[in-house]
Amino acid sequence: MLDATSGENTDAYKVEVGYDFSKVGVTGLKALGKYVKINQDTHNTHTAGALVTVLNSVSVDTESTYLEAQVSYDLPSVKGLTLSLEYEDGKVETASTKNTSEMRFRANYKF
Repeated sequence: MLDATSGENTDAYKVEVGYDFSKVGVTGLKALGKYVKINQDTHNTHTAGALVTVLNSVSVDTESTYLEAQVSYDLPSVKGLTLSLEYEDGKVETASTKNTSEMRFRANYKF
């Protein structure tokens, strides 16, 4: 997921909420929710006759919104193994609108 950009004239907001279910007796189960909103204005690449380079600049005003939910579980029977299911819904608005929706399953092992 895109959490922020480094371009000039960018406003980015992120709200993240998580919960560890071990507090109610389910050790290893965690949930996470995120909301991200990014507004980035068009950057003028020419200033007083000089070419200016800006990282991650956009050619048109852009508004992006992302929602993400994640549930993960640390398997107690296999130390270091975490399984997670993630869902992301994204929307990027420029002159046209692009919607994305992705579901991911991950297995991570730390040794």
